[in-house]
Amino acid sequence: MRAFLLLALLCSSCLSATPSSDAPKAGMEAAPAVEAPGSDKKKPEVDFVSLEFAVSAAERRVRSGEMSAAISLAESEAKVRSAEVDLENAKAALAHLEEVNIPAKLAKADLDIDRSKARLEESEAELAQILSMYADEEFAESSKELVVQRAKRGVEFSKRSLAMALTERADLEAFELAKDREEAARKVQAQTQGLELAKKRLEETSFGSETKALDAAESLRKAKLELARAREKAEAKK
Repeated sequence: MRAFLLLALLCSSCLSATPSSDAPKAGMEAAPAVEAPGSDKKKPEVDFVSLEFAVSAAERRVRSGEMSAAISLAESEAKVRSAEVDLENAKAALAHLEEVNIPAKLAKADLDIDRSKARLEESEAELAQILSMYADEEFAESSKELVVQRAKRGVEFSKRSLAMALTERADLEAFELAKDREEAARKVQAQTQGLELAKKRLEETSFGSETKALDAAESLRKAKLELARAREKAEAKK
């Protein structure tokens, strides 16, 4: 009986020392707790450096656009002035051709014709005088023929010279001077079109520069507005 009681006490002490299955095992760390949805986490700070850089870059683009527009406008205006000068020169050349060159060349051609006519008249008068002089039988027949033939050749040459002068004068007026006049008029027309084109390009450059300036100003406005809103939110959280 005493031995049975002793065995029962020993068994009960062993049962009380055995670890519970619900208790964590020795040497094992507990798993980290999972945060519940909607928990208050710290949000990342606003990158003010990036926003300020965006504003600075937008300001530089505005300034760069202003400088580019000024250069483009100056170049376009210079082209307009150059086209105006070219047109005035072309008009002056046409006027000079009409008022000076053409009349001078025609006058010279008329002078050549008058000289040819005068030489022909003189040659004919000389021939008539020779024929009248040699009508007398006192002179030798051979000498008479020689002088008469020479005078006749002079008349023939004068006639051919006059005919050539008349032909050259007609060709000068109908072809050469007409061609010069047409070319000068064509230059005036070309310079007129060039001036109109230069003015249109100036207008297009001005309009394009204004459009680019508006776009750059709008980009700057948005960059400043974004920076201002970020600063307001940052101040409100303090």
